[in-house]
Amino acid sequence: MSLFAVNVIAIGIAPANKEILFEPSLQKSLVYRIYNTEHKDFTAKISVNGTISKYVKIPNKKIIFSKNDNLKNFQIEINLPKNYEELSGELIISTPTLDVKSKLIVKSNGHKVLSKKAVIPTGNVVTDDDEVDNVGLLDNTGWLVPGLLLIIIFINVIYFTVGKTVMRSPKRSVEDIIKKLKRMSPSSFHKHVNKETNDIAVWLEEMGKPGLAFKIYDVTSQNHMIKLLEASLIKKEPEKSPKELKKEIIELKKELDTFDFDGFEKTL
Repeated sequence: MSLFAVNVIAIGIAPANKEILFEPSLQKSLVYRIYNTEHKDFTAKISVNGTISKYVKIPNKKIIFSKNDNLKNFQIEINLPKNYEELSGELIISTPTLDVKSKLIVKSNGHKVLSKKAVIPTGNVVTDDDEVDNVGLLDNTGWLVPGLLLIIIFINVIYFTVGKTVMRSPKRSVEDIIKKLKRMSPSSFHKHVNKETNDIAVWLEEMGKPGLAFKIYDVTSQNHMIKLLEASLIKKEPEKSPKELKKEIIELKKELDTFDFDGFEKTL
């Protein structure tokens, strides 16, 4: 009798679903991640189907993985039409033994044609035929716009240096991230985790935990994410190999063969 081993490739893709709000002639780049969860050597082929396919370009349609590659990123380019259409489809990652799919949908953004009349900051109403000279916020407020710009720049510097560095530092652990998430306000959480991004998953990847990052990539609930991260800390007893199990059975059998059942019954 012959036995044949099938080399099954298990992969994951994130995000699993992507929604795009329609804007006329929108050009947008989307980044996806492929996870090599079983650490195999394989080639992944990328394609897209559905009504959205004619508006999607895939610069790199083939990605080669080695068993040492935990994950790889790839990018697609979206070029939407001028007029709204109901567009949907699937991004397909094909391997020799498995296909995984990610849904891609374009949703109406309630886009409306702007009226020919527009309100200028001074309060004047003008039409397309009117000429507007020297009208703007700077003319009336002077310091307001520069001041607002300085505040925005300062906030972004703090957010992208101090705020993000504190949580994604490689020296930090999963326990540290859980503590931060428990103290984080819902509004702060949704700045880091939303339909466009998942900073927590990215930080876990940088910490060398791509498998855990994949599990939480599409999670948008703060409590659910905390529970998944806490569950990952529970130490599971490693599975024993057939040789180890056989050895235990032999040792147990020896103990039973030498056990004094008569003496044990007398003690009862």
